[in-house]
Amino acid sequence: MALTDSTQNPAPQLQPDSASGLLAHMQTLESLCAAAGVSPSNHQNNVSMSALYAGNRSRLYNGYLVIHVTNQLTIDDPTGGVVGKFVWVIDASVGVNSKWPPSATSNDIQIIVVRGLQGGNLDQWGFTSGDFYGMLYWDHPVGRPVTLAWGPAGSPTPATLHGSIVLGPSSDPGTYINGNASQVNILLDQNVFADVAVNLPGLLQQPAGKNMGTVADKRVVQTLTTSTATGLLRPVTNQVWFAPVSLYH
Repeated sequence: MALTDSTQNPAPQLQPDSASGLLAHMQTLESLCAAAGVSPSNHQNNVSMSALYAGNRSRLYNGYLVIHVTNQLTIDDPTGGVVGKFVWVIDASVGVNSKWPPSATSNDIQIIVVRGLQGGNLDQWGFTSGDFYGMLYWDHPVGRPVTLAWGPAGSPTPATLHGSIVLGPSSDPGTYINGNASQVNILLDQNVFADVAVNLPGLLQQPAGKNMGTVADKRVVQTLTTSTATGLLRPVTNQVWFAPVSLYH
């Protein structure tokens, strides 16, 4: 039987403050770049991110590099997938323009936590090709549309995200998702959630009544296209329902 409201099956949240040990291992992007010899720090792509991970292995937290973005950052054109597991805690403006690198393999999980109330913002977050394994959580997109740009406009082949996108509450009722003119398939991949639950304890808050399926459950649960809608289709067990975008996962 499908759960019928958000109190029965509420959205998950990514809460860095609740994750035991996570913030203690978080370091600024600038300091991590200096330690790994990556320059400049304010421009990143898959090559520099992979080098950042490889050069900071002694600073990993259960296999994840926890990066605090406190200054403006630009994502440059990727040449392939990123190697490594990351938690990006974003408290500044990041220009993406569909250039966020996908994951090199299913083990290269990327967790992105945008803290809107602390100045965090992503401009046209998305990726042009390949598969992204991980989660995007935007805790408070204040006073602005959330623009998700998946790739070249009108691309016939959707990008694929294995994990979830969750938009938190907004003080501006006009906040919406703009899906650009291409597509993304969002797959319910329990392996991603299981890895986060084990290696980043306390980060993923799963309220009572939550049902994200089984490990083998990797069906396409949603395809986003051009949209300025405030409601998106959301899976609940074998049923679907319409929910506010702040509840989508």
